[in-house]
Order: sequence, then C-alpha cells, then structure tokens
Amino acid sequence: MAAALECLTPAQGYSHVFGCLGHGEDAWKDADGGKLPDMAYQCCAFESNSPHRVFIGGDFGVFMGTPTGFQSLEQSAFLANAAVAASFQWTNITGNLPNVIVSDLKYHQRDACLYASTYGRGIWRLKTPLLP
Repeated sequence: MAAALECLTPAQGYSHVFGCLGHGEDAWKDADGGKLPDMAYQCCAFESNSPHRVFIGGDFGVFMGTPTGFQSLEQSAFLANAAVAASFQWTNITGNLPNVIVSDLKYHQRDACLYASTYGRGIWRLKTPLLP
C-alpha cells in the first residue's frame, strides 16, 4: 500500500494532516479532523511493516496515527466527500522529549524506535507503543 501524507499549517481550528493513496488531487482526505493540537507540523514518518502506523512531528511534540485510518483511506479513495478522519486515532507519544520543534522523523523497524531530530536539542529516540 503506497500512501502519502502532507502536513499543513493553516489557521487555528482547521485540520492539519491529509492523506492520499496517489490517485490524484481529488483523492486527498482529511486525516486528523481537527483532533491534533493547533501547531505547525514539519515532518512525518511511516512504519513500513505491519501495523503501518504514521508518526507526525510538530512544534511541540510527536503524535502517532493508528493503521485503521489507512484502511479507511484505501476504501474511500475514489469517493469525493468521504470522511476518514474518524478512522485515524491520534496518540501523543512525545514522552520525555523536551518542548522543542521536531524537524525530522525516521522510523527504524528492527528496533521499533522512532528517531526525532529537534531544533537545538539534538536527536532523540522514542520507543513506540506496542499495539494489541
């Protein structure tokens, strides 16, 4: 499953993350439904093997989206106004990361670790929660 996610920084109260399976501009769907905090989001990383989670890094932390959102995105790829945001469950996995801008994320499958590059505070390793 090839997917893309784009992070936007619109005015307060709007969605920030949109997902697409590569079927053209009409296939972009709202992936957070305004559930994520209003801040700038700079980066995202994908888990390449099951359970296929997505990680979003922003000005004040890191959030994880569950794989059920991508399943819903795939099922409604060709439906113009299909809502998929409710399928994405977002969890704050910032942990002990300092209150700093996260500028890049890399996920390492073998270690089940997410590495976060920060602005001025180095690189941090975050253990990702296990899913049932």
